Amino acid sequence: MTGAPAPAGADAVVMVEHTTSNGDVVEVARSIASGDNIVPTGAEAHRGDSLLAPGTWIDEAVIAVAASVGKARVQVYVRPKVAILSTGDELVGISETPDPNQIRNSNSHSLAAQVRKSGGESIILPLRPTRRHACVR
Repeated sequence: MTGAPAPAGADAVVMVEHTTSNGDVVEVARSIASGDNIVPTGAEAHRGDSLLAPGTWIDEAVIAVAASVGKARVQVYVRPKVAILSTGDELVGISETPDPNQIRNSNSHSLAAQVRKSGGESIILPLRPTRRHACVR
């Protein structure tokens, strides 16, 4: 079976998919060379090796590595949440038609994509007008 130790003296393994059997007779449908389908102990890592660098993004491959060495739990950090607030009287939403003195708010969406690409979670806040205060002397 996959991952099982090879019997003493065996130097190769034939996958069952490449065999047929008839009673006690097994026919091998492919040629095989010494070392085929054998992974020597320590070929992937040695005891005490660091398998994952700090900051590694956890995906299906990382989960497989952790599981293969018996790690049911790993220390992780929460993805940062970044709020994006664009201000300006000249800004309108991307699905709106801008007046001659307005532009669509493209920067918020570009920044949000950059945050996601960097591993964060972006939150685009509603557009805010520019606050102009009159100064009375």
